[in-house]
Amino acid sequence: MARSVIYQHSREWLAVKLYHHTASHNARRVVALVHHLQLPVELVSVDFGTGEQRSPEFLAKNPNGKVPVLVDGDFILWESTAIMAYLASKAGSTLAPTDARARADVDRWVAWVNTRFGSAASVCLFENVIKPFFGIGAPDDAALAKVRPELDACFSLLEKHLESQDYLASSGLSIADFAAYSIIGSREAWKLPVPAAGGSLARWAERIGSLPAWNA
Repeated sequence: MARSVIYQHSREWLAVKLYHHTASHNARRVVALVHHLQLPVELVSVDFGTGEQRSPEFLAKNPNGKVPVLVDGDFILWESTAIMAYLASKAGSTLAPTDARARADVDRWVAWVNTRFGSAASVCLFENVIKPFFGIGAPDDAALAKVRPELDACFSLLEKHLESQDYLASSGLSIADFAAYSIIGSREAWKLPVPAAGGSLARWAERIGSLPAWNA
């Protein structure tokens, strides 16, 4: 495992480690959050090349054999959006609001990204990225055509929603934006049918993508 320490440790962050890999968009959203909030988290890169994610040691942390995984002392947490919510709350950041309604609004968009939007986009990821990378066949045009109406509906919803506000949640920049951008920021590689530039979704993508955290 490759390790790097982000920012200077404070006592309550000494035992916090994030296991990740650059190929995982779910891990990238959490790493971007760590950089954005300048959290003193130790980043541990899991070696996919050797199958480290399937080792007994790693499976003891996440039985799914996937990244990201957060370890905070004796507390182990997997699932990227749960990790983002935990880190933002631990840091006292407004990216995970404490007001009940504001937090519910953020949670609503996180759930939408994880289920409806993410589920549809993952078809493009598999067909246009994973299959060519592992040499397991050409993209399935029928599968891509089948998911296209759902993706178009998702992008239409985002386009309309972002006409009236700068971020997904009404409270401002939140973990929901990090979750969504980890997908939309990969639009070229995944060949997502994103609407043409110039609309509200394109402006949102430029706003979120210009955050230094994504290039850190």
